[in-house]
This record gives sequence, C-alpha cells and structure tokens, in this order.
Amino acid sequence: MFKRTIMMLALVTMAIGCAKQIPVKSDCWIGTSGHGACAFTNTNDDEAAKCTTLYVWQFGTLAHTEPLTVCSGKVPGLTTLDVKFTIADSRELCRSGGGQWSEVCTLIADVPVAKMVGDALAVMAGQ
Repeated sequence: MFKRTIMMLALVTMAIGCAKQIPVKSDCWIGTSGHGACAFTNTNDDEAAKCTTLYVWQFGTLAHTEPLTVCSGKVPGLTTLDVKFTIADSRELCRSGGGQWSEVCTLIADVPVAKMVGDALAVMAGQ
C-alpha cells in the first residue's frame, strides 16, 4: 500500500511538472505591407523559448494566409526579444476586401485555422 501511494504521488508530481506553463509570452503585430514582429517576453529567471503560429484572416470570409510559425529562440530570464517576420500574401488578401487593412483583416496568433473556420461557419449559418 505504501509503495502504491509513493508511486501515485510520483506520477502526480511528474504530471504537474509536465503541465508547467511556458514563461515566455508573445505579443505580435503586422503592418499593411505584411511585415511584422513578435515581442517574446520571458517572465521567469530561467532561459526559455516559445513558438507562435500566425496567419492573417479576412473578416466575413473563410480566406486566410498559410500559417507561419515564428520562434523566439532562447530568451534569457526577464528579457524581451523581438523577432521579425513577413506574411507576404497578406497584402493581396487584405487589399481584395476593400477598405482599410484593419477593417478587412486581422492577425491571428495561436488559434488553429480549423477552429477559426468552424467558428466563422457557425456565425455565417446564424446570419
């Protein structure tokens, strides 16, 4: 019984350790030219890294760019690193909608395309 309790305690401790949140937060932006950057901020004392998946979504449609993964590399503790990126096909996609870029498109970070498509289809079906 004692061994079983110790083993369960060890498994729970391992599961909690594996579920630990990554201390790097990302804040990304993109300009109308398709050029942008992500600020990766490490909120911990230890070095850490993070990747963020980005794409541009056209409002009111299912149109979007191909996802792009932007990674921070190793971010020293309590530091912010900027990583530049380009989503070239966003310019054409967002010009095709007419109006200002921010009225036509938005930058999506860390939301799977399938979820966005599903949500958009649900909204369209409700209209």
